[in-house]
Amino acid sequence: MIREKLSMYETLSPDIKPFEKIFLGGIAGVVLRKRGKNDSYVCFSIITEDDGHWFPCTNNGSSSFWFDDYINVLQYAMRWCKNNCVPHIIRGIQYGWSFKKESTDITLEKNEKNI
Repeated sequence: MIREKLSMYETLSPDIKPFEKIFLGGIAGVVLRKRGKNDSYVCFSIITEDDGHWFPCTNNGSSSFWFDDYINVLQYAMRWCKNNCVPHIIRGIQYGWSFKKESTDITLEKNEKNI
């Protein structure tokens, strides 16, 4: 199951903020953020959980048991982009996604209240 909010028992490393959207699996998570302050292009970071604390994924590996969790959280994030973002197209080729202007202005505010 993929979640979009921390439970009351979880914490989030300050290194993860700011972000526009968060998706959490069992051990793997994805945060979506703007490429820059005035650049709505969608970039992502993989985060990981240990004992209820979410932090940037900097480890050299994980158990193969977690393959499905990583795949599921990445697919969930991709579906969210397809449904909530606009294609970033240059000369007829799609190079990812861009946040819609109206959604990015309020999402950070919501995230700060929920995290």
